[in-house]
Amino acid sequence: MTSQQIEYFLTLAKLRSFSKTAQKLFITQPSLSQYIQNMESQLGVKLFDRSVNPIRLTKAGEICLHTCETIKSAEENMTNQLADITELKTGSLKIGATFFYASQMLSKSVSEFCRKHEGISVSIIEDNSKNLLEMVKTGELDLYVGAGSFDTKNLDVEELSTERMYLAVPQSLETPNLSEDKLLTVDDIRKSTMKMLTASMNPLDLKLVKELPFLTTTSMEDKLFEICRDFGFKPKIALSVRTSETLFSFVNQGLGVSLIPDTIAKFGNFLDHPKYYPLEHPLGTTKICLVSRKNSYLSKAALEYPLMLKELVDIGTWRV
Repeated sequence: MTSQQIEYFLTLAKLRSFSKTAQKLFITQPSLSQYIQNMESQLGVKLFDRSVNPIRLTKAGEICLHTCETIKSAEENMTNQLADITELKTGSLKIGATFFYASQMLSKSVSEFCRKHEGISVSIIEDNSKNLLEMVKTGELDLYVGAGSFDTKNLDVEELSTERMYLAVPQSLETPNLSEDKLLTVDDIRKSTMKMLTASMNPLDLKLVKELPFLTTTSMEDKLFEICRDFGFKPKIALSVRTSETLFSFVNQGLGVSLIPDTIAKFGNFLDHPKYYPLEHPLGTTKICLVSRKNSYLSKAALEYPLMLKELVDIGTWRV
């Protein structure tokens, strides 16, 4: 099998559509079909069941998938090791992150890395965390930056920083039952002022806002209900949206209150911010981690970038 056949097969196995695969690979659908048919003729087996929609791998196709992934990973490892001989003058680095982390958190570190190592081709892949972590396991990604829980049996996980949730209240919303000494500005959070540290030692009782409409993201809804339940009430959900950026914008427009991660305040390119109040709950904090595949070869580029990223986190210049 040629590298081109492997690439075409792996893409088709992932997308499960000849038309979508042809579009992604910038070839015609008949050409793609011919490539796959030639591959099946060479191997003497059918790789795809075309009688169903979407198409799916046959048993032989599943065996071929595992082998092709192994071959591709081995080729990339060889390329990276050879590139290392050039002392980061050539090579590639593939980083995965969810949409928010990629757009808001990685821009400074990636741009600085690219300026320092002009010969390294850097790719940023944006997707949901489940898909990205699978790509790390298969070797499609060198690194993943994100929050959550991880399969440490197959992944190397290194903590970068802690993400903390705050109650975000629209500036236009009057809340006389919320103490002013707990009120934080975006600068308090960005600069870790003494006021933020003092307020965090005496966090807000979330029950004080139980009558207000809550906004949430679909991915955060279960967490919100669990946190509110522990404070003794069920939140009144006025609106549920898909992304944290949309959630933040709607809070700013006065549609309701929400729990917002401090990454929005620290890294988001927003001019206006709501009022923030500290929250204390086990589910209110999570770790932002750097993830790579366990026991796999990492190129010098994949080792150099985390050093730069961690340095920027430590000295505070990761922030925009």
